[in-house]
Amino acid sequence: SGEDNPSWRILGLLTLTIGLPYFILSTTSPLLQSWFARSFHHAIPYRLFALSNLASLLALLAYPFLVEPWITTRIQSIAWSVFYGLFVCLCGYAAIASMRSTGHEEKVAADAAPKDDAPGAGIQFVWMTLAATATFLLLAVTTHITQNVASLPFLWIIPLSLYLATFILCFDHPRWYRREVFLLLVAVLLPLMAWYSDSLDLKLVIPMYLLGLFACCMFCHGELAHIKPAPRHLTRYYLMISVGGAVGGLLVGFGAPYLLNGYFELVIGLTGCALLLLYRTYRLAWWALIGASAVVGATAWGGGKSIDHQMANSRLMMRNFYSVIKVRDNQEPTPFRSLVHGGIMHGGQLMDPQYRLRPSSYFGTSSGYGRMFASLPDAPRKVGIIGLGAGSVIAYGRKGDTFRFYEINPQVVDVARRE
Repeated sequence: SGEDNPSWRILGLLTLTIGLPYFILSTTSPLLQSWFARSFHHAIPYRLFALSNLASLLALLAYPFLVEPWITTRIQSIAWSVFYGLFVCLCGYAAIASMRSTGHEEKVAADAAPKDDAPGAGIQFVWMTLAATATFLLLAVTTHITQNVASLPFLWIIPLSLYLATFILCFDHPRWYRREVFLLLVAVLLPLMAWYSDSLDLKLVIPMYLLGLFACCMFCHGELAHIKPAPRHLTRYYLMISVGGAVGGLLVGFGAPYLLNGYFELVIGLTGCALLLLYRTYRLAWWALIGASAVVGATAWGGGKSIDHQMANSRLMMRNFYSVIKVRDNQEPTPFRSLVHGGIMHGGQLMDPQYRLRPSSYFGTSSGYGRMFASLPDAPRKVGIIGLGAGSVIAYGRKGDTFRFYEINPQVVDVARRE
């Protein structure tokens, strides 16, 4: 079986292989906007952030469909190196041009500009929290619909595309973020998403959660754009956005698998977004305060009911880096214990003593497994199986057979042995 916690090894590998180029690329957008603001004093640099995210979205959509199927990895590596070198040269040229256009003109512009105060710790914390909430919800919703609802190829691209699209819209122009529309939309969708967080109805859950993610990210990023500072403070602004994104990602990717025993971060993220809605609207009017408070209560209550339902239907629930696994007991039509991941059963065992060693569910004698083993000769067999599940296939073993299971998740091995 695999190791229990490969998170730090994966993070270390990514840091060593792509860490430095990624770090340089990620700092380029704020740097170029800072140079742009110094060179063109009356221009608004924040639209460059929208263009940057538009480029990210185009690359995300183009790579799996236009690049990966048609261009070899060797040519991709060469092309990436060439374009990265060109990028460095262009950044150098932009730096020189920025230095030449500043100086006395910058001093005059600075003297003429209004003396705005530097952003305080409170507003910086709000920037970070809004960014963290959007990232948290992106990862929580993506995990939920791809692991618990439907394992479809490229389904993860849709939530990430919606997330990037909200950045593009909110930082392109204020007209795209109609505050009253999205506040109402978020207020309606948050309780619904929390209430149906344990539903496996594809036709209901996937559209609702994609729409909900878009609305919540429009709210977070729209409010983020609404309270952006003067261009002279944009580097700190983007720093807090980056910190918030990192915090949200770490909480879902590293914190949740070891602090929670189920996919409960979705409910936590929805409730957190409801609290942000309350914070951003309580000063508007008394009815806004009451309405937002009701949204917080309804979201927390619906999420709590969903968690209670998941816990009540499970004999055992465990989680680690790989997944959440549940053990369930069903009494009808006959006592049966099953191992479940998301909405998929990975085998089980009949609990009646006279049937305990009989293959069951989709490992039964009429299944593909059953037919395959029936077709094999009577001589001792050596069988290799990828994925253990509940270990149901071992019921086909006979004296002299050797069954070797290859299972990446050590918790699955532990549960299959104990339960």
